Amino acid sequence: MDLNAFRPNGARQWPLSDVVRLTYEDFTEANGAANRLVIGHVPAAGMIVHGFITVATPYAAGFGTTATIDLGDADDPDRYTASPVSLVAAATTALTVPGFVTTGPTDLVAEFAGNMVGLSAGEFLVYYTVIAEHRKNEQILAR
Repeated sequence: MDLNAFRPNGARQWPLSDVVRLTYEDFTEANGAANRLVIGHVPAAGMIVHGFITVATPYAAGFGTTATIDLGDADDPDRYTASPVSLVAAATTALTVPGFVTTGPTDLVAEFAGNMVGLSAGEFLVYYTVIAEHRKNEQILAR
């Protein structure tokens, strides 16, 4: 095997990762929150390449098993969740990674579905990793 075929390349990038923690308080009517929150950003020419949602504390209220979350963007609110992720049981669900490349900077949004009245517990975390074309290390390269 020719090890010279794989040379170091100064233009390679480190992936960018983030962890976002959301609690039931972020989705309560008393907080004045909408059911859709901006939780992060994907840069221009960016792609989410990995991620998952972990329910750390199941959501609790008088609404049964209807508390769910979708993850996406303004154009497709469930782009990264194949189906709504249940928030009523502790579990980890992998994100759907569709290979979608943004054309411009894009907000990552979490959209809650369920009755917000009476929410009294609940916490989940969103872990995601992004890469972007034309980026060297943490800087966007001039074109």
